[in-house]
Amino acid sequence: MKNSTSDDELFGDDENNPISFVHRYDTVVTFDGGGAYLGIVIAAPLLSDHRSIARLKEKLRFYLESFFSPFGQQTWQTPREGKMKIYIKIHHDSCPEAFAIMQNFKDVAARRGVELVISITG
Repeated sequence: MKNSTSDDELFGDDENNPISFVHRYDTVVTFDGGGAYLGIVIAAPLLSDHRSIARLKEKLRFYLESFFSPFGQQTWQTPREGKMKIYIKIHHDSCPEAFAIMQNFKDVAARRGVELVISITG
């Protein structure tokens, strides 16, 4: 039986979605001695449709896991205490579900030593 929606359909590049690139870093700041701050920019309102919510959850998961991946270890020398943050700038007209997901994810990330910083833009 085939899934009704493949990963490509959900997470493939889509410049018409507020989260255009799920498996790419929007911004990265690195530090001598290790660590990285990663940034997500959601400049247009994120809607509550299944695809947009799935893309948000996957982007957050991808960013968090990157700190602990072989790529993160080699490129950013992570995990590095106090030097792992994810900054999210999200449009103020985004759906309430997006804000709830980010608030919940803030706790998940903190348990792994990653700080989530959310700012709301207009």
